[in-house]
Amino acid sequence: MIILKWHDFCASINEVVFILIKKNMLKKTFLLLCTLTLSILVVNAQQAYEGSALLDKKTSGPCVSIQVRVNAKNAQTIMGNLLKAEGLKGGKSSGQKIAYETPILFSTISQNYINMFVSFDETSKDKNAPITTVNMLVRKGIEAPFETSRTDSVLIGNIISFLEQKYTSAVYSYNVAVKIDVKKKEIEATKKGLDNLQKQIDSRTKDIASYEKDIEKANANIEKAKSDIENAKSSIENQKQVLARQQEELTQIK
Repeated sequence: MIILKWHDFCASINEVVFILIKKNMLKKTFLLLCTLTLSILVVNAQQAYEGSALLDKKTSGPCVSIQVRVNAKNAQTIMGNLLKAEGLKGGKSSGQKIAYETPILFSTISQNYINMFVSFDETSKDKNAPITTVNMLVRKGIEAPFETSRTDSVLIGNIISFLEQKYTSAVYSYNVAVKIDVKKKEIEATKKGLDNLQKQIDSRTKDIASYEKDIEKANANIEKAKSDIENAKSSIENQKQVLARQQEELTQIK
C-alpha cells in the first residue's frame, strides 16, 4: 500500500511561511524605526525664546525658555544629568526646580561666575504627548537682577544655543531610547509569538509523523489479517474435503 508523506510536505510549507513572516516583520521594524527617528528629529527641533518665569512665590524674572516633549520629571532629570556632564556641582534639585545659589563657572554660557536657576513647567500632561516649558534664569550675583539680551546679549545667546542644541539633543536621545525600548519589547513579544507558533508547527509535524507510522502499522496488520483469512479459508476447504471423504468412507462401511 502507498502512503503519502504528508509531514514532509507540511513541514516544507510551514517553514516557508515562517521565513516569510520573519522577513516581513524585520522589514516593517526597520521602516518603523526609520520613521520613528525622523519624526522625533522633527518634533525636537524647538526654538528657545526670551520670556519671564516664576521660580517661587517670592522670586520671578526674565529668562530664556524652551518647550520640550517630555514630562516635567523627565525634563528635570535630563537637565540635571546634562549639567553634571558639563562639570557643574552644587545644584539643588527640589520640586520642579534646579538651583545654583552658590556662584558657579559654567563656561558653556559664560566666562564669569553666575547664579543659575532652572524651572520646569509641565504645560501639557497628555501621557502620549507631554510638553514641558523649561526656563533658565541667570544672574551675576545672588542679589543681582536676572540677565536679559539687553544687559548681556552674549550670555543670553549662549543660553539659547545651549538649550536649542545640547539640551534638546539630550531630550531627543532620551525620547529615542524610550521609544526604541518600547519597540524592542514589542519585537520581542512578536518573536516570542513566532517561536510559540514554530513550536506548535513542530509539534503538529511530529503528530503527523506519528499518525503516519500508526497508519503504516495498521496497514501492515491489515495485510497480515488478509493473509490469515486466506490461510483460514484454504484450511477450511481442506477440512471440507477431508470431511467429505470421511462421510463417503462411512457410507461404504454401512
